[in-house]
Amino acid sequence: MLFSAEFLTNLVLCLPAGNLLCRLRPSRLGVYLATAVFAVLAWEYRGLLAGLALPAYWQGMLPDLFMAVVPLAVTALLLRRAFRGGTPGISFGPKPLRGPG
Repeated sequence: MLFSAEFLTNLVLCLPAGNLLCRLRPSRLGVYLATAVFAVLAWEYRGLLAGLALPAYWQGMLPDLFMAVVPLAVTALLLRRAFRGGTPGISFGPKPLRGPG
């Protein structure tokens, strides 16, 4: 229960960053997401990576890594789907008038 509540909280907290990524309208959202996630991981785990204690603690870090990487990606993908709009090819605008014949 706690994991799902924390995941939903992280989704809400990632809304501004996801919105910014989607407003940039990149053709390859995956590249932007990978760059953003790498920057977050590098900043969050800079002390651990500098101390070379990674082999001893990597199993304990997996849940933290999951919570650092996945919410931003999920939020950006959901917002991109929401910003795309409705079904393509359907227009509710007025139809052009055609002349006789």
